[in-house]
Amino acid sequence: LSEIKKVKINQQWFDAEMTKKTAKLLHRLNILPIT
Repeated sequence: LSEIKKVKINQQWFDAEMTKKTAKLLHRLNILPIT
């Protein structure tokens, strides 16, 4: 059970990191204002 929890937490962290990177990339391309 703890292994499944770890995977879920890692997935959430990964999703958050991807969201941040995507937002920075879009901001660099002046598509989306950064908040």
